[in-house]
Amino acid sequence: MQSLLSHEKRTKASISHRIFPALALLDPRYLQTAPGHLINDTAVDALGHLVESFINTNATDYSRMCVLTGLSVWKKSRDIFLGKREAGIRDYENMLTASAMAGMAISHTGTSLPHGLSYYLTYEKGIPHGKAVGRFLPGYLREAAQEETSLILEKAGFSNPDDLERFYTAVCGQETEGAVSRKLKEEAISGILANPGKLKNCPHPVNEAVLQRIWG
Repeated sequence: MQSLLSHEKRTKASISHRIFPALALLDPRYLQTAPGHLINDTAVDALGHLVESFINTNATDYSRMCVLTGLSVWKKSRDIFLGKREAGIRDYENMLTASAMAGMAISHTGTSLPHGLSYYLTYEKGIPHGKAVGRFLPGYLREAAQEETSLILEKAGFSNPDDLERFYTAVCGQETEGAVSRKLKEEAISGILANPGKLKNCPHPVNEAVLQRIWG
């Protein structure tokens, strides 16, 4: 899926298509000169794709196979995202592989609530997309079925949603909190409740109280 910025709707929207490439060239050398904050934000976005495509009404055995493989590979780079060690060429290969698996999974299912909420932070406050998505992943997992949440967290190397939240804060910082007003939160929640596309992709019931908890 491609995406575009819609000023009329004040959000980012996906452009679905039915044409898929026969070959993807994943060259890890391109990441060697990428700044750390960009790699971290993108890694969190890939994690969002993996989480949202697993906890999704449209999930299939094939898409979930991509997710579980992607999470296992994504996990190998956690210490790099946390700044505990330097990345090598093999690490960059793992990052691209995890991202590719996440892309294949999300192309089958579409995104869900974290992406939908994130667009308000990105459009209104200029918060980078991956950082904005990650802000809502712990809450989304807390609302999901326990069995699915436990499997996802285990594969990604987290013990519980709080552990994921601590990782997110360490990797992406806390600037999203100071940038968010009550008015924007209310607009985002109202917007999601009026967005049947995002609501139908979530496999459990969604109401204002659920979205309030996901927002945190």
